[in-house]
Amino acid sequence: MWLIGSLVPFSLRLLVSELPAQGARGGLCADRLYALRATVRQMLANLREGRTEDGTAPITSEQDKIDSIRLWSGREIRITHSIVNCALALKDYRLATRTLTSLLPPTPELSGTQLSATQQRLVSSALCRVSVQAGHLRAAVKHLQMATEARHQQCPTPDVREYVDLGLVDVALGKYQDAYTHFVKAADQEPTNIMVANNTAVCLLYMGRLKEAIAVLQKAINSDPERGLNESLLVNLCTLYELESSNTNEKKLSLLRMLCKYKSDTIPNVLECLKLA
Repeated sequence: MWLIGSLVPFSLRLLVSELPAQGARGGLCADRLYALRATVRQMLANLREGRTEDGTAPITSEQDKIDSIRLWSGREIRITHSIVNCALALKDYRLATRTLTSLLPPTPELSGTQLSATQQRLVSSALCRVSVQAGHLRAAVKHLQMATEARHQQCPTPDVREYVDLGLVDVALGKYQDAYTHFVKAADQEPTNIMVANNTAVCLLYMGRLKEAIAVLQKAINSDPERGLNESLLVNLCTLYELESSNTNEKKLSLLRMLCKYKSDTIPNVLECLKLA
């Protein structure tokens, strides 16, 4: 039996669509992602009509139809998440919110597809974080409550994602002690989570505990240099060094030596990142 299709995997197609965003070409990235999602939606429409993905033949097995719809629905959600990331890079929070909201039930854009509790929770959590970035704190609290309710259907206790969401909302509300408590609980569950370490340090800084903030970021780098030596964390750590003392060059050069050892050319604007320029 001859199979009709492409040898190019979906993940590669998604990567090609996302790449322009790395070169500050968000518009092209969005165009490619929307085109890819339109193709996926056409495949889903064909499947729901009882035909194969390309629409050329009927599906003989009901189980094959169910499995294919599940596969391509998941891929549609992955593309939608990429569109949201692209919108956030462009600081288009309205587009990001609208795109994520389209995934929540009722979901006319997904032709009646119902999200699982896990998917509902992830979307609500993402909406919470987008709302925090946009400064819409009431909406952030509402989406956080929805995410918590969805989590209760799976697990009785909060996990890292929920603690991070709680912490981000508290930071936006100026409740730095509460935010710090939540980030510490998240770090207890995932000690190597760089994003959690970054936010913990921010809370400590606003609480006036500068040396502890520096220690948190230094520990994150020393415990896992491959992950810890990223641009965001390095910028924050160098900023803290400058707040601590005017003699910071030796510490920054130490970070530069670590970068040369572990990351080489992966951070192109390294001098600006370390504030050595």
